[in-house]
Amino acid sequence: MSRLAGFPQDLRHALRLLARSPGFTAAAVLALAFGIGANLAIFSLIDGLLVRPPAVSEPARLVWLTMASSQGGRAGNLSYPDFLAARTAATSFSGLLGYDKARVALAAPGFEPEQVAADVVTGDAFGVLGVRAALGRVLGPEDDRPGAPLVVVLADRLWRERFGADPAVVGRTVSLNGRPTTIVGVAAARFQGTEMDPPAALWLTVEAHAQSDRRFRDLLAEADAGWLRVIGRLRPDVTLDAARAEGAVLGARLRAATGATDPPPRIILSRLSGMVHVSNYGEVLGITGLLLAGSGLVLLVACANVANLLVARAANRSREIGIRLALGASRLRLVRQLLTESLVLSILGGVAALVLGLWTGELLRVVGQLPPEVLSVASVDGRRMIFGLGLALLTGLAFGLVPALHATRRDPLPALREELPLRSRRTRLPRLQGSLVVAQVALSMILLVGAGLFVRSVQKAAAVQVGFDARRLVAARFDLALVGYEPERRAAFERVARERIEGLPGVESVSIAGLLPLGGTMVGAGIFRRESAGERPDASVALNTVEPDYFEALGIPLLQGRIFGPESGAGPAGQGVDGVVVLNETAARRLWPGENPLGRRIGFHGAEGPWREVVGVVADSKYDDLTESPRLFAYLPRAAESDLFPDLGAVLLARTAGDPAALIEPIRRALRALDADLPIRMTTVAATVAERGGMGRSLASLLASFGVLALLLASMGLYAVVAFGVARRRREIGIRVALGAARGDVVRLFVVQGLRLALVGIGLGAVLALGLTWLLSSLLFGVAATDLVTFAMVSLLLAGVAVAASLVPARRAARLDPMIALRQD
Repeated sequence: MSRLAGFPQDLRHALRLLARSPGFTAAAVLALAFGIGANLAIFSLIDGLLVRPPAVSEPARLVWLTMASSQGGRAGNLSYPDFLAARTAATSFSGLLGYDKARVALAAPGFEPEQVAADVVTGDAFGVLGVRAALGRVLGPEDDRPGAPLVVVLADRLWRERFGADPAVVGRTVSLNGRPTTIVGVAAARFQGTEMDPPAALWLTVEAHAQSDRRFRDLLAEADAGWLRVIGRLRPDVTLDAARAEGAVLGARLRAATGATDPPPRIILSRLSGMVHVSNYGEVLGITGLLLAGSGLVLLVACANVANLLVARAANRSREIGIRLALGASRLRLVRQLLTESLVLSILGGVAALVLGLWTGELLRVVGQLPPEVLSVASVDGRRMIFGLGLALLTGLAFGLVPALHATRRDPLPALREELPLRSRRTRLPRLQGSLVVAQVALSMILLVGAGLFVRSVQKAAAVQVGFDARRLVAARFDLALVGYEPERRAAFERVARERIEGLPGVESVSIAGLLPLGGTMVGAGIFRRESAGERPDASVALNTVEPDYFEALGIPLLQGRIFGPESGAGPAGQGVDGVVVLNETAARRLWPGENPLGRRIGFHGAEGPWREVVGVVADSKYDDLTESPRLFAYLPRAAESDLFPDLGAVLLARTAGDPAALIEPIRRALRALDADLPIRMTTVAATVAERGGMGRSLASLLASFGVLALLLASMGLYAVVAFGVARRRREIGIRVALGAARGDVVRLFVVQGLRLALVGIGLGAVLALGLTWLLSSLLFGVAATDLVTFAMVSLLLAGVAVAASLVPARRAARLDPMIALRQD
């Protein structure tokens, strides 16, 4: 306790000294605020996505249940029959719940119908999670039985945005997928489900969804369809290890219960944490870990910057330190005093970072262009404030200890005589300051190279030829089956809709397809060649149902054969009169290498057919991602209404004569006139294509912002070092000028000094970057991790910044009046 007795005095002294040097204090606090703030923002993101559990009761007892085959492989979801069997057979859990993500059509008086994100849950989901309602009640097992009334629970956000936070909303009837449905409750405000992608707008039971969407009903009986995410609550007396031991043998019980004959799977248990499904945890961890490494480098640069400022400040206080040492003050006492000043600076920087943290979500939105569902978990709260302040204290020790030890190791006698040690006289720049500048430049080099690689990767992806003409195209997406349309009624709606849109001024052509290219949805199947007629598919292929003029509307060239006509597939569903198909170039080449694919027969249902004749081959396009490798793709006549696409949604594509955005509202009104309760999502195809590179752009933008911060801090550090060198050598400069040295020689002296440090840092940083950028290889597209152009551009940028940072104090030195400089020293 005696050693801490002088701390209040040290604190008062530190505050007085910092108040007397507002410029120094502001520069140090600003540097720390940027460094700590960047880490606080990324920590908030990681904490919300991967660490902080959902707002449920006793989350530590909740675990994910995923299924892996007996041969190993990636864990997957359970089928509904497997879930029912597990709920009966498992003894380690007090309850199991299953859920799936879906989009449902919601319509109610007062707002336009829309598709909203829903969690389709088993009836005991809220009970297992321990979530209560803010209004009304939550769903219960009685709501998940055949014949039960259709009911939903709203999320707080939907309740406020669409129902004006009306407490009388409980008991109100809305249209859900075209069926009357009663709102029975509003969930607690903090509960948005167990995943943030996307956060649930409402909850309905599995049985209710099966009643309102018959496509979903078919999934319930499929034992091989792994679509159900499953969470279990451990019994109070059961440990996770014990539950995992049961999971190892639970697969055999499931196979016995469902009567399946394939080898039993392994049930894998993982703790529930964050708002990301366990299957995506590794991918999200890799991306956020990269961002955390970037923000950590920014903090290291900030620490080196402030340490440099402290070294320069300690040199100016050498007489004070010498006097205190001569009077008997211990080195430990002086180190404690200097560390107190560092800690005060770090706390001020941490407080400034917390103030910036109030706008964390907005900063991440603007800088990182992150989607709203991600930003919703990134706000700063009490837990994250503790992290920020703790990081500030550690930072204070990190950047303050070395300068404090360095400042107190000097012999007090030269300081009392106002002299520098002989070694310092011969040295152009104190070694510690030079080393810190080199470290800042090297760290900045690593960050800027990483950011540069991502920027070039995004540019390469944006320049990719997508294989179709996305200009002047409007897309209207809707799902008629979702609101209860039968096939005949859907066909009639699409025919009338096409005629209405074709009649709008400014519309040149219209086509309807099942899926929008690069629209975020893919459907695939195994493909069988008739000549091989094997038991296993010859390949996997992605598919779309299109009208004959689809290829012309999108500008996809025909390479061989013909496009099917409008009468194709007028026969029974799944058979078709012609049984025709158009393949892309990759599919034709992969299935019949070096041969003519026209006239060949393929099927999607097995070796017994039915078979479809290949009548044409079109050029490859991009279908799901801008950076994807060429994939096999097949186009089927939309009129066939293939059973491979049971009740697939529709996208109406309109090519316009002018600005496509100007026709969004007219097209929406025309479709709304046909069905006022139909949710319609309107966009331009160019905007959809641009969205596909969103994650890459976000990474590049965030890393680039970290790189700019590091560059700014490094330039500040270099400026401070050169300015300090000018102040220390005023007498020398005065003598040089008095003896006839040109001002340009003085400027060159200090610029070369700063550039030399920068070049050492650039070289060291380039070596480190070459050793680290291979970690980014899997995230880059079209750019090597050792891209020489990026390394060269970043090196030139850093060298240019070094020259600019050195030039200002160098020019000031050249303007010194030699008489004044000699008289002052």
